[in-house]
Amino acid sequence: MQIHEYARPADLETAYALLLKGKTNRLLGGCTFLKRTNLKIGTAIDLQDCGLRYILECEDAVRIGAYTTLRDIETNDVILREFGTMLRDVLEHLIGVQLRNQITVGGHVAARFGFSDLIPTLLALNARVRFYHGGEKTLWAYMQEVRPEKDLLIELILPKEGRRGKVQMMRLSYNDYSIFCLVVSRSGDRWIVSAGVFPGRARLAELAMEQMNRTPIRKQDAAQLAQRITNEYRFGSNFRGSAGYRRELCRIFARRAIEELADDYTCDT
Repeated sequence: MQIHEYARPADLETAYALLLKGKTNRLLGGCTFLKRTNLKIGTAIDLQDCGLRYILECEDAVRIGAYTTLRDIETNDVILREFGTMLRDVLEHLIGVQLRNQITVGGHVAARFGFSDLIPTLLALNARVRFYHGGEKTLWAYMQEVRPEKDLLIELILPKEGRRGKVQMMRLSYNDYSIFCLVVSRSGDRWIVSAGVFPGRARLAELAMEQMNRTPIRKQDAAQLAQRITNEYRFGSNFRGSAGYRRELCRIFARRAIEELADDYTCDT
């Protein structure tokens, strides 16, 4: 990348004004992925002095500042207590500790990376995002925006819903991004099914979720629901895996997750 000017504002108001000042002005996160590009940046805006590196526990949610690193999230006791090992299971495989100490969650989420295992997991945790100008919205709503307006992602909000979840990924090697990722979570009778790396941006299986949230789910329903979830997604091929392989992974992952999280009972006949 080529940077014409560098700025390190002390507050969000100044950072937002700088972002809007020029078409080629860009925000800097950890820069792990940005520096691999050939972008020409007018003003590179460094947010490290804006107070966005934090993990704050509130009564009904855990708030994660956009400048918080993936390693901070991976090792945080509050996140482990409230959400189990879901986030740690995803993050502990990514690249290496050195880079997880550098990659910021805000940069990762705001870019909506199609290779991300983290974003499907955050979707399954019913995450919300808060922007400086655009305010608060669900992460799923942000993922569906065609052309998001220029804005500063301030924080992620993970509601305390007592969710249990299962994260499943297929990798070519231990420290690699996955070929396909599927996450299923449950809070009471409310289910969330999300997947990513089709290849492409993470998506919810909305039609399957509507059915699952309408009727009690039993273990013996797993195979049928897994097929319905698989049919809802469109898979593609690239050098890392074929569409058919990803489709089969989805079906197997979904069945395993539902069997693990569903109620263990049968109907009387």
